[in-house]
Amino acid sequence: MWQLTEKSRIACHINFSFDASGENLYPVLTAGGCLLIVPGEARRDVLEMKKFIREHRVSGCSFPTRFGQILAGGKDPLELDCMSMGGEAMTLMPNVRGRVYNAYGPTEFTVGSVYFCPEKGREYHPIPIGRPIQNCAGYIVDEGGRLLPRGMAGELCLSGPQMAWGYWQRPELTAEKFVRNPFGEGRMYRSGDLARWLPDGNIEFLGRIDEQVKIRGFRVELGEIESVIRACENVRDAAVVAKEVNGDKSICAYIVFDGEADMRGVEDALRERLPDYMIPAYMTEIESLPLTRNGKLDRRALPEPEAVSGREYAAPETEAEKAIVKVFEEVLGAERVGVDDDFFRMGGDSIKAIRAVSKLRETGFELTVKDLMQQRTVRAAAARAGISTESIGTAYEQGEITGIVPLIPIQREFFGWSNAAPQHFNQALMLYARNGLDVPALKAALDKIVEHHDALRSVYHGEEQFIRPVGEGLPYDFYKYADLNYDEIQTVCDRIQGSMNLETGPLVKAALFHTSEGDHLLLCIHHLVVDGVSWRILLDDLANGYRQALAGKRVELSAKTVSYKEWAEHLRELAEENGNELDDECAYWDKIEKSRLKEPVSSGCPKDGYGVVTAELDRDVTARLLRDAGGAYGTEINDLLLAALSIAVRAWNGQEEVTVDLEGHGREQIGKPFSTDRTVGWFTSVYPVRLRARDSAEETIIETKEMLRAVPNHGIGYGILRYLRGRYQSGAPVISFNYLGDLDRDFQNSGGMEMSEIPAG
Repeated sequence: MWQLTEKSRIACHINFSFDASGENLYPVLTAGGCLLIVPGEARRDVLEMKKFIREHRVSGCSFPTRFGQILAGGKDPLELDCMSMGGEAMTLMPNVRGRVYNAYGPTEFTVGSVYFCPEKGREYHPIPIGRPIQNCAGYIVDEGGRLLPRGMAGELCLSGPQMAWGYWQRPELTAEKFVRNPFGEGRMYRSGDLARWLPDGNIEFLGRIDEQVKIRGFRVELGEIESVIRACENVRDAAVVAKEVNGDKSICAYIVFDGEADMRGVEDALRERLPDYMIPAYMTEIESLPLTRNGKLDRRALPEPEAVSGREYAAPETEAEKAIVKVFEEVLGAERVGVDDDFFRMGGDSIKAIRAVSKLRETGFELTVKDLMQQRTVRAAAARAGISTESIGTAYEQGEITGIVPLIPIQREFFGWSNAAPQHFNQALMLYARNGLDVPALKAALDKIVEHHDALRSVYHGEEQFIRPVGEGLPYDFYKYADLNYDEIQTVCDRIQGSMNLETGPLVKAALFHTSEGDHLLLCIHHLVVDGVSWRILLDDLANGYRQALAGKRVELSAKTVSYKEWAEHLRELAEENGNELDDECAYWDKIEKSRLKEPVSSGCPKDGYGVVTAELDRDVTARLLRDAGGAYGTEINDLLLAALSIAVRAWNGQEEVTVDLEGHGREQIGKPFSTDRTVGWFTSVYPVRLRARDSAEETIIETKEMLRAVPNHGIGYGILRYLRGRYQSGAPVISFNYLGDLDRDFQNSGGMEMSEIPAG
């Protein structure tokens, strides 16, 4: 029997046999093949290796991944029937005439235990390691050893007869790594590798758990960065490492160019594909990457890194960039936005992203909310933006929508509350116009708004929702008052808000208060037909419609997106359909629900009811929280507020983990790619999240951020599963959280109106 060491280079001139699926590889030496040991001079020299392959008519090879990628990285395919590579993550598809196998397997598992054969011509980011071979089972588990669903990262574990007995004279390490298999017979090996299941059943390797790099508080996968760099057109090879530079750990990229170096092109590709915190701080051109005797990257031989020069303000050049800059400045209240400025670092959030996409469409450019959330900068978003070839007006029904509408999850939840006064569950705003308001122009704008946004004409018979035709009943109630003092205005507002009737309508009320200092306008709408995003749509329409009517023009509002009725029917279809992405979410929500059930329901709650604590931040601190605080760890405002909440709960009652019901805008794309940025209605999604307070604010922020990013589809599926499928029957939460956004910023310079300092009651 041959005993080969790690230092051996093996070239196999043999026959290969495959199982019926054609995916599992079995080298059969007994079929007349010849096993060749590569001589020392060819082990690190690509030209010598190619010469060796030609002279010995080698048909199959097994190499360390990095050496194999360099060997088969030219334009002409390597004349091999088969090539197997392993030992490192495959980041670049080698150019081989025959099949290529990305092999994975630790020494403790006879090396080869998982294989993947990439399709030629197909792009992978990154290339998977595939499926376990026959007689081998793979599991991906969390820190507690529980199975994780597809898409969630965890430790890759293996079981099967190929597994070693343990480590020689290392009983403690053996007990740690070779454990009882809770999912089948025998034992299981814990590899220490981070991986996740892909939707197609293959495994994606993410790196070593104990070698994960934290940069500015983020867990960074260096292989993902390396994969993007290698995919650039003029890059021949690349390596990405984390190094201590000037006392700070930084991401450093070393790039071998095939011709003239193009650092700007590489950086642009990185910014297009990756978040800011994954962009290398140092990028260094290098003639070739140093390798160890084993053909792996010699990290210690890499030179000192070179810094990427910081970018100054870059003005927009293309029409798309100019349009996006203008929209960012308007939505964010920012000045002199450059093409490399980040939407979220300037104070953007998911609600502002919806508004920005809607305003961008009015300029003739089309961009999805998902694209803006992922691309973030003006330059990257402009590269994705397209010219509107089909207007929203032709894509969605613009005529009158009437009839019965299915209740969506949040509406079902509302009727399940059994409120004593369900008609008094409103959202209201008080607006102020210093120079007064023209009543005919105001009513013309309101008339068009209720006609245009069909959900505002809804009424409810029991738990059945019905949109009335235009002209059937009053579109809204309108009241006028003069010379009332502050307390009298408050009393009137309270009376108006309590006077709605869900069965007869209308569910929209307006009251104009004339005072010596100007006019105050109360807008009151039942929550069943409006939400935070809807208010931004309505306030834009009110301002535009009022200006048009005041100028003697016919009121024309921007086109509607998908109707609320069609959206509700779409959610019902998703709930009734089997085998869709909702089914993939069940394991995630099951885990959250089990945690909630174990949680003490009344821990820390006052015995005599609930108290009220009010805390206010001044304008400067608020501005820094919205626009500056997120830069340290690449967070959004919800990340910081929820982290603060978890810290407060821990300080309050000592509870380190707590389940909180989080409210989202509920307009995520799921199933069909509908646009909702011009649709009025109550879309809110409510879903549980598990907050965990760590020992430091930094750790808590990072923990919260990563938890929120792991929520599937931003939680919209939970409500469908709970209220339309009846899957979860949890009781009322102890804590609920909702962030409504920067509404004052969203309603500036709108037809002479601004937010009133008088509360809406």
